[in-house]
Amino acid sequence: MPPGVTIDWDRAEYSASAGYAVTDRLSVFAGYRRSDMEFNLLGGDSDVALFDYQNEGPFLGANYGLPVNINEWLNGTLALNLAVARFDGEIDFSGAELPNVTGDTVGFTAGAAWIVNLIAPADRGLFANGLYYTIAVDGYAYHFDQDNNVDPADPGGDEISETVIRGSVGLSVPSNL
Repeated sequence: MPPGVTIDWDRAEYSASAGYAVTDRLSVFAGYRRSDMEFNLLGGDSDVALFDYQNEGPFLGANYGLPVNINEWLNGTLALNLAVARFDGEIDFSGAELPNVTGDTVGFTAGAAWIVNLIAPADRGLFANGLYYTIAVDGYAYHFDQDNNVDPADPGGDEISETVIRGSVGLSVPSNL
């Protein structure tokens, strides 16, 4: 990249969902998501808008909590989640001499978390509802498949995939608000 040129990458995601507890351990949910991403080069002789990617559509999922009783320190809940989505998408190459690209994105998210009570609930005070630790791993994979192939000479150029896996560790103090 030339000196003085920077990359400006903006992403915004909006979603709304509603769920229903089928049992004490199983809940299901459905929702709608919209995502916008802009990728631009800034600096040099002029700013260049490379592309703007937008997608939106419905998703469905479920959560399940499996109680596990091993010993005093490992009694907890193994929480599992899975969701699938199908989005309509468009890539707008406003800063390049390329036609817009439309297509569908199919994706899924999955995760597992181990949730354990570290400090038992007390009568009052900061830990009136206890203190919990969580160890989790989750991720997602999305696959965009173009409706209109920009370059017929490149049959593999009509797909974009994104996969992310992340881990986390946390502490939580439940509240009765």
